[in-house]
Amino acid sequence: MPKVIKEDLDQLRSKLIVTLEKSEYEPKFNSELTRFRNRAQLKGFRKGKVPSSFVKKMYGESIMADLINNLTGESVEKYLETEKIEILGGPIPAEGQAGLDLDHNEMKDYTFEFEIGRKPDFELEGLSKSDLIEWHDVELKEEWIDEEMKQLHNWAGERQPTGEAMKEGDMIEFSGVELQDGAPKEGGLNIKFKVLFNNLSDEAKAILEGKKLGDVVRLDVFKLEKNASPKSVRKYILELDENDKREVSEVFELTVEEVTRIIPVELTQEKFDQYFGPDKVHSEEEAREHFKTALKEYYNKQADNIFFKSALDYLYDKNDIQLPDTFLKRWLKVTGNKISDKEIERDYAYYAESLKRRLITRKIVEKFDLSVNEEEILNQLKSDLKRTIGGGMYYDDAFFENTAQMVYKEEKYKKMVDESADAVISDKIFHTVKDNIGVIEKPIKADDFLELVRATNEKFEEEKAANQRLFGADEEE
Repeated sequence: MPKVIKEDLDQLRSKLIVTLEKSEYEPKFNSELTRFRNRAQLKGFRKGKVPSSFVKKMYGESIMADLINNLTGESVEKYLETEKIEILGGPIPAEGQAGLDLDHNEMKDYTFEFEIGRKPDFELEGLSKSDLIEWHDVELKEEWIDEEMKQLHNWAGERQPTGEAMKEGDMIEFSGVELQDGAPKEGGLNIKFKVLFNNLSDEAKAILEGKKLGDVVRLDVFKLEKNASPKSVRKYILELDENDKREVSEVFELTVEEVTRIIPVELTQEKFDQYFGPDKVHSEEEAREHFKTALKEYYNKQADNIFFKSALDYLYDKNDIQLPDTFLKRWLKVTGNKISDKEIERDYAYYAESLKRRLITRKIVEKFDLSVNEEEILNQLKSDLKRTIGGGMYYDDAFFENTAQMVYKEEKYKKMVDESADAVISDKIFHTVKDNIGVIEKPIKADDFLELVRATNEKFEEEKAANQRLFGADEEE
């Protein structure tokens, strides 16, 4: 194994000097060269009979580079593990380290220098009952519960034709004729489609306002629905195959063939059971109470998120965590998304702040010995599945149990399992913070709380955007 020597550059930066002697890599190089020779199939030679000199000339340089990179990488990794040195980012070539100048024809000893940034050690301050953080008790709006009841009635209602003017919630069926210069286009399209009034663009709503069964309008079908792409219009409204590249006029003459509207019906026990699950709700009063409880749980969760972010802000201020900034900026330059020094300086503060917060949460995990087990991951998976499927469709616990077990075992769902594990540990960190810090419950009006959420999310998006600019993908360490 190559020899590794550490030289400290400052409190949080070190240089690793790796010496790789000829005797440590030459036998492996020759062995790899033989392996290539045995499987090489080159014109004019039988398999395995290519001269060694020829193989060495063709593949020697790449074999040597891969071998030395692997040996030095493994030696650095083993050294850090043995010496229990925790680092940020990863090792990078030390300043002044020349590029690899390898000669596979003349074996010799090599010395490589790497720089590392060490993880700062600190004692966590600010996590006690004398440290006070506000938790917001959101005052629900009655209109929110009214809206939930409205959606319940719409779900339970029956859609029936109406001769009245169209309005929000209505489904409109149109027949249409393609126009050219104000007249039906010869050989043009004749179409028939349905669209929900709520999905219409503001421009289309202005034209269709007050229209009812039998009325005729002329409008641009490509501007009929809000946020509809030309591709989706051609596919779903004009019903053209994706290979059909014909030019189509924008303006069509549309006739209102039918307007249907949801007519409320009595909420029977069967409807309650379908929407909420068997025997959960038995009356509209209980339905309102169910929605109120669900909304309260939702906003309590939002309040928890705000509380946790506030607590991390507080801990961030209470703990003066030093980072190997010089190293990290170089590391970002070497491993980042082809970014300039100017771009690194612009976004580094966001990255450094998010990194310090991660160090704080990891310190909490270490201090309170937090961990995740299989049962907890499965329970989280079941919860995630229930939330994803949602709606009025009801599945029993056995369905979610079996699906969670399948997801947990299948390699293709590893990302989903990892996300569930992260959710479990994040929840444990949150409860650990809330249990060990002073909490002040403070009532807050709904509008004020929503503004607080907006501002918090805005800051999060700024940090996320900065890290994406640095890495070109999700934030990394």
